[in-house]
Amino acid sequence: MSIINIGVIGAGQISLGTAQVLATHIIKTF
Repeated sequence: MSIINIGVIGAGQISLGTAQVLATHIIKTF
């Protein structure tokens, strides 16, 4: 269970990072 939870947290952090990068790119395009 703990290993799965750590994996989910890692995936969440990666998705948040990509979301921030996409947001910055969208802001730069506009």
